Amino acid sequence: MKRQQIQQREERLSFKTLDKQFQKEALDGLKCSPIEAKALTQIVKEVYFPLFEDKDISNIRPGQIVVQAVDLEEPPGKPIKQCKFKHVILTIDKGLGDLKIRLEKGIIELRRERIKRITKEAFEQGALLTAEDLAYRVFNAGYRTIIRDLKNIREEGVTLPLRSTQQDIGRTTTHKEQIVKLWLQGHEPAYISRATNHSVEAVSGYLEPFKRVIALTIEGRDIASIAFVLRVSRSLVVAYQKLFEEYKGEALGMRIKELEHFLKSRESAEVKEVNVKWT
Repeated sequence: MKRQQIQQREERLSFKTLDKQFQKEALDGLKCSPIEAKALTQIVKEVYFPLFEDKDISNIRPGQIVVQAVDLEEPPGKPIKQCKFKHVILTIDKGLGDLKIRLEKGIIELRRERIKRITKEAFEQGALLTAEDLAYRVFNAGYRTIIRDLKNIREEGVTLPLRSTQQDIGRTTTHKEQIVKLWLQGHEPAYISRATNHSVEAVSGYLEPFKRVIALTIEGRDIASIAFVLRVSRSLVVAYQKLFEEYKGEALGMRIKELEHFLKSRESAEVKEVNVKWT
């Protein structure tokens, strides 16, 4: 008898949980079966709970919004409905700085400045916005208006981190190409960071593997051995080699020499570091 009472008490208590409440609503309101109600509860938790549990999102400031954007790691050509998404914080209104731009340059320039800012913010949080995101979910502006803005920004020499450019979708030049080209022309990461609207860390993240691949290519290594030594895919090696062939005519002599001595200088530095540790 006592065991039965304990079991009944546990049953009553279990029905007081949010999961059980939601399942009851699904059973009564949607006429789901118990199995379907339980599965629906789990799906809702997987989709929505990360938003509530994200500590960064709970600390958003006035002028910021939270939106979903396609995860940076999703490959090109994959349908949006099959992509993984991330919640990102975007700064729509930066206060006095934005007000100054509006008063001095007008509404159009303010919107374009905001586009530069939020696409960079999304990228640095590991996600990529689309032109549709900008038009329909962020600025509530016409799609053609946003396309004109993006064209104008590209004409300024700034490449935005959008899904269409970052993942080689569409006709625009990729960030990888832009960064490599600017570096070969002699520009330093700080300048490239400003020109491409990337962080210095992101710029270095593109240049480091490029330098390694091309340095080994100049040494005469084949694609398979380069991929093996650097632990990267053959396709990435081929992509970097094509980039180098395309832009090496614009490269400064100092960059070619730097690539020729890149691995040797790194190996020398590593040896010195080991020697210091053992002395």
